[in-house]
Amino acid sequence: MKKLLLTLAAGVLFFGAQAQISIMPKAGVSLANTASKTDGESENFNMKTGFTFGVAAPISISEQFSVQPELLYVQKGRKQKSGGTTTSRTLNYLEIPVMARAHFGGFYLGAGPYLGIALSAKEKEKRNGTSVESNLNIGIDQIEDDVKPTDFGLCFGLGYGLEIGPGKLVLDARYGLGLSNTLPSGDSDNFDKNRNIALTVGYAIPLGK
Repeated sequence: MKKLLLTLAAGVLFFGAQAQISIMPKAGVSLANTASKTDGESENFNMKTGFTFGVAAPISISEQFSVQPELLYVQKGRKQKSGGTTTSRTLNYLEIPVMARAHFGGFYLGAGPYLGIALSAKEKEKRNGTSVESNLNIGIDQIEDDVKPTDFGLCFGLGYGLEIGPGKLVLDARYGLGLSNTLPSGDSDNFDKNRNIALTVGYAIPLGK
């Protein structure tokens, strides 16, 4: 996955020298959950609402095709309700997606890989109006740590761009499919894989040309 991202980055630099580049601040909501198993049994969790923000650099190769590298802060995780107890897990990532997009007028479809770097993680337990919050350890030790330091996967999205003023207002909906097990002690029968839907609004400002 890292090699793929480096290859895509090299391609972005090559095409960027010949294409129209924009800078696009963006922000929105992240609706997160996990695909999980414990001892071979599937776990069902509830969706957790968080936020995401960052900057993208759309690179228009032609009217029909563009490449969009991004640098984002993304909240992922999950929520579980059992009896009178609600337990929520929040994973905060610095995420680097690279999206290839096909354009159809103002609409577009996109797909590409992402690499996530875990910045922090915590778990909150709420019962009878009382909350207890604890930090989760990030690392690769199978005994001491709770969350792996990196996550990778694929993104699939669609959106619409509307010309407003000197730039373009961009509405984007995206699904993140985590492929890596975020548990340091995980295996095929014990895993957490990130899933999230991100709904964002951005404004793309063209540079140069």
